[in-house]
Amino acid sequence: MLQYCIVETGYQKVGVVIVSHFKILGGIKPMYKKITITLFILVAVYLTFNVVAQTENYQHFPDVPDSSPYAMEVNLLTDFGIFNGDTNGNFNPNQTMTRAEAATLLVRVFVEEELITPNINSFTDTSSSHWAFSYVETAVRHGMISGYGDGRFGPNDELTYEQAVALLVRALGYEGLAQEFGGWPNGHIAIGNEFGITLNTENIGANPVPRSAVAILIYNSTLGLIDDGFYE
Repeated sequence: MLQYCIVETGYQKVGVVIVSHFKILGGIKPMYKKITITLFILVAVYLTFNVVAQTENYQHFPDVPDSSPYAMEVNLLTDFGIFNGDTNGNFNPNQTMTRAEAATLLVRVFVEEELITPNINSFTDTSSSHWAFSYVETAVRHGMISGYGDGRFGPNDELTYEQAVALLVRALGYEGLAQEFGGWPNGHIAIGNEFGITLNTENIGANPVPRSAVAILIYNSTLGLIDDGFYE
């Protein structure tokens, strides 16, 4: 799960004992839920020390230079173990990702418990032999994914922009609000716009979303909410 810890990186050397987890009571839920003491500490420390301040020549991947508009989001999420590079050490910002990879990212960010490995598959096309099976099932258990509605999840299908936003809206606990605004996909996009999830990204609808945009969306849904004063 996304956590702050003692970090010594190119962003800023911060020697602070911080945070057990980033969540609201009962998990990441809508803004009207009470925020835990831990989150208050996280916000205070984050705002005080400005953990994400960049320094020169700090980058994890050769294909994500400091000048990239998504460099801060990619590097910071990589620091927290959310993203990994390929075997050549590249991030591949313009490549797309699969729905299985997206489920894996969601679990890394939002789920604190152990991965779930049920005896019965939730989807007909995602068996226990699939590399992301436990991640997909864990995301299902936490209400973040529901599949296509016909028994399939489409683990190897390319993740679209609309799907990425919807996944994060659900992960943050806003599915009810999304339904009130029209449901899939316009309601999810509307809520994503309302709460800053889609900030600095282009709405490309049902087209596959690049990894760089996914990094920005995840940042906006977690650390970006703090940076923008959402939890103040």
